[in-house]
Amino acid sequence: MTSQHRISQHWLLALFLLLLTAALLPGRFLEGFLATRIQDAGHVVLGIVAAALLFGTTVFLHAKYRPLRVWAVAALFLLVIEVIQIPLQRDASWLDLLLGMGGAAAMLFFIAAARTVRSARKRNYRVLGVLFLLLALSPLLFSTVAYVARNARFPVLADFSSPLGRVFLRPHGVDYSHEQFVIEEERFSAR
Repeated sequence: MTSQHRISQHWLLALFLLLLTAALLPGRFLEGFLATRIQDAGHVVLGIVAAALLFGTTVFLHAKYRPLRVWAVAALFLLVIEVIQIPLQRDASWLDLLLGMGGAAAMLFFIAAARTVRSARKRNYRVLGVLFLLLALSPLLFSTVAYVARNARFPVLADFSSPLGRVFLRPHGVDYSHEQFVIEEERFSAR
């Protein structure tokens, strides 16, 4: 192992510990809907860094199906992170776990693309890595698009007849449907 490789491993480990600390601290750093989505995207980054660190360890160096085993261990680690958040009164969720697993899968595809010499496989691995990364970041991307669409329609604050407008609605213990929003919107605009 070269000294350059060790230095990069130390930086990855430092980033990993920083993200782990942020994931386990009680409370949220930022408030608001988009801030929540940005913080949830931290699980994607945590999955990426965990997969990169695990792939570089000697435990998996000569393992059969190395990327799959690294992904499984990263997924198990991310699950433990979510379970630890429950007694800390944090918002543990399956979505956070899936986001982290998607980030880990994307990283492993990017590593596979860097390690292969065949151009067709390299391209396929890159495409799969980008797809998994986009899937993992889709809640953040969708929320960002919703904010842009809302700002474009100003002074209308929320159009509940569109899926982008319903992003800003947070129901607590109630069921709602698209038809109810349309009826309420028509009744309100008739006044």
